[in-house]
Amino acid sequence: MIFAAVTASTYAVWQMQAETSVDLEAPVAEFNPSEKYLVFYGLNADGFFSETDIVSYAVVGYTGLVAEVTVPAEHNGLPVTAIATHPDHAQTRFAESPVITSMYIPSTVVKISAGACRNMPYLKEVIFYGDSEIILENYAFAFCGSLELFDLGNRKVTGDRAVYLLGTPIL
Repeated sequence: MIFAAVTASTYAVWQMQAETSVDLEAPVAEFNPSEKYLVFYGLNADGFFSETDIVSYAVVGYTGLVAEVTVPAEHNGLPVTAIATHPDHAQTRFAESPVITSMYIPSTVVKISAGACRNMPYLKEVIFYGDSEIILENYAFAFCGSLELFDLGNRKVTGDRAVYLLGTPIL
């Protein structure tokens, strides 16, 4: 018996040459994967929630699964000046978030309302940027049991540290 094996292979080599060259810009430094999940609400000149006469925004919640949250300095061309709670957004508030591990807060935020970021079990670090004054109301970050770093940078704070960080391991 004679066995013969014949193998035929055909290879196609495709070569593509670009007729034009295109430079693409990727704004890596400005990329904020958490921003699209932030919930904003307008503030009027007196700092109250408003749907008209909006002069700035408050971040009132978060719907994402990105663990590192960077609050932007502006939204819709206006400054983001607060992190707060809003009764219409109780299901999306920061408080009690089981996802967030880090928060980065710009200098435009000048107030964090009472209890706005309380009882976040996995929050490990909060970093503030800039040198503007900030009001941290009672229990703003209270009972965040994993908090290891609370870096205010050069910010002057109005608020009682023992109250806005009540129940955290860094007190």
